[in-house]
Amino acid sequence: MNPSTTFTAVIAAAGLSSRMGAFKPTLPLGNDSISRRLIRAFIRAGSLPVTVVTGFMAEDLAEHLKDLPVRLVHNKNYETSHMFDSLSLGLRSLMAANPALPDKIFLCPADMPLISPETISLMAGQEAGVIIPVCEGRKGHPVCISKTLLPALLSHDGTDGLRGALKPFSGEVFHLPVDDAGILTDADTMDDYRKIRKLFGEVDS
Repeated sequence: MNPSTTFTAVIAAAGLSSRMGAFKPTLPLGNDSISRRLIRAFIRAGSLPVTVVTGFMAEDLAEHLKDLPVRLVHNKNYETSHMFDSLSLGLRSLMAANPALPDKIFLCPADMPLISPETISLMAGQEAGVIIPVCEGRKGHPVCISKTLLPALLSHDGTDGLRGALKPFSGEVFHLPVDDAGILTDADTMDDYRKIRKLFGEVDS
């Protein structure tokens, strides 16, 4: 990666975790939690302070993350909004706080704790306007975008979420092959969480 390249991340953590039946961001994994492991991956890769968009159980999550270099943005409409709404809110907050912006911004849901710092660094070093990681032929998260695309991205009406927002940039997308199953591994349900624990080397008692 070009040492002068700067990047950060906006992480959507506002959801109700309704399919999980427990609050996903604070679920334990090893000596940490799902959300903290993801944030630490970005930090280890060299990210500037990460923006976390909270909603459901916002105060609990703020307490959970208080020792990490994060910016917290609250989505007060978390019960009726979608992930792209949270990402947009986080991006607008980031632009307001720092109009110069880092060169690249990663967008990611909070329930993907196995993404490696090496994958993040590799993505940040690409020159394309949009970088999407691909493992075993499947596209995953995070998505990395150039700061030059943010105004157009934020003009999207929300139809089809982030996928729909990225459609106008199809000619600028680079699908980056990575050997990192973490880009495909989210924790939507308790079964997903059990699989993540097994991949991480834990077993249920």
